[in-house]
Formats: sequence, structure tokens, C-alpha cells
Amino acid sequence: MKGRICAVHARTRKGKELEIEYAALSKEVNKCARRDYRVYVDSIANGAQLAANQGNIKGMFNSIRRLMNNVRPNTAPIRDKDGKTLTSIVGQIQRWKEYFVEILNNSTSLIGKEETVKVPLTPPLDLPISVRPPSKREIVDAIKTMKNGKAAGLDNILAEVLKADPYATAYILLPLFQDMWQKEKFPKEWKEGIIIKFPKKWDLSKCRNWRGVTLLVVISKIFNKIILTRIKDVLERAFGRRRLDFATVSRVLTRSIH
Repeated sequence: MKGRICAVHARTRKGKELEIEYAALSKEVNKCARRDYRVYVDSIANGAQLAANQGNIKGMFNSIRRLMNNVRPNTAPIRDKDGKTLTSIVGQIQRWKEYFVEILNNSTSLIGKEETVKVPLTPPLDLPISVRPPSKREIVDAIKTMKNGKAAGLDNILAEVLKADPYATAYILLPLFQDMWQKEKFPKEWKEGIIIKFPKKWDLSKCRNWRGVTLLVVISKIFNKIILTRIKDVLERAFGRRRLDFATVSRVLTRSIH
């Protein structure tokens, strides 16, 4: 009986020693966690201050959102068509490729169907849309209208780089645009883009709850902006603010392309 009592006291004493050791370790872990969190917050705050000093408003607000824990995930495990969760990176990439190929093909097929629909035509339009090669003035104006803070395409050239000196950029781009205009041929790189996915709402394991955005080459946007501006100016002079029907716009765009 005496031996049992001694064993109980030993276990109790050992248990108290373990509790004291656990409390000390837990206190040390919490202290380290608070120190690391302060370092993490300070690094984000310093990044926000640096972005503000450089005039990078977008970067500053992104840092502020991180501090407010208001950042939505940009990645998550997704499921295949059968509802099975894909955990490997290769499997997820393949699923995203399959999803976007399906979406883009459906969009293409729908456009093709719309183009084959017979629409009653109004009398032929003869709008004075210019078909001369782009001028340096048009390139400069298009460069100035490009928005800042947008991601670059495959060439990794930002709009801010081109807008740093619009006239020097236009001097470089003018021979390229004129050559393309005469040959009526786009560079292959302009037909390619980088698809970036952004979460929407609901279940993010389903691909349809993500939104895909295609990043195109910025220089191609400048070229397209010139064509769009020519068409827009002529339409505004011809029709003012009146609404245009689908057939009229389609024929105008077709004439401008051909």
C-alpha cells in the first residue's frame, strides 16, 4: 500500500513537472509567433510605404489589403469533370487547359453561328474610314491613352515603359506598323496571350467559379487602338449618339478589315 502511494506521488510530481515545462515552451512559442508576426507586418508596411514613395498606388493598396487580411486566394485545389479533387500541379494545369480550351472553342463556335445568321441589310454604307498606314501622330495618341498598372503580355513590356517617352516610342514603332500595314500580316506573338485566373465566388474547387483574363502584348493594343479610333470617329460623325444595329456595325467593321 505504501509503495502504491509513493508511485502515485511520483507520477503526480512528474506530471506537474511536465505541465510546468509545457507552459514554459508554450510561452516561448507564443513569444516567437508574436515576434515573427511583427516582422511580417513591418515588412508589408515598409513595402506599402516604398510603393507610396514611388507613386505606385496600386502596389500600396495591395499591401494595405494584405494588412487588412482582405486578400482572396489566387489558387486552390480544383476538381475534374467527375468531381475528383486534383492535388498534383500537373493535373491541375491539365484541367485548366482543358477548361479554357472548351470555353474558348464554345465562344468561337457561337460567334461563327452568329455570323451565319441572315440579317436584313440596310442600303450599303460608304463611310470614309481611312485605310492609310498609321501615322506617328496616331501612334503617340494611342500610347497616351494606354492605362497604367496593367500586367504585361508575353513580351514583358509594360505600358508605363512605352508612355515614358511617347514620341521616342512612336519613332520606333512607326516602321513596324507601316510594314505590317503594307503586308497585312500580324506577328505571331500578337496572337498569343497569357491566361490569368481570378476567383469569383462560391465553390472555388469548380473551374467555372474562376474568371480568366488574357494578357496580350501591349504593342498590339496600340495598333488595335489606332484602328478602333478611326472607326469610332467616323461612326460618331455619321450617326452621332444614335444606337447602331448589329448589321450596320458588322458591315462597317467588315469594310474596315477588308
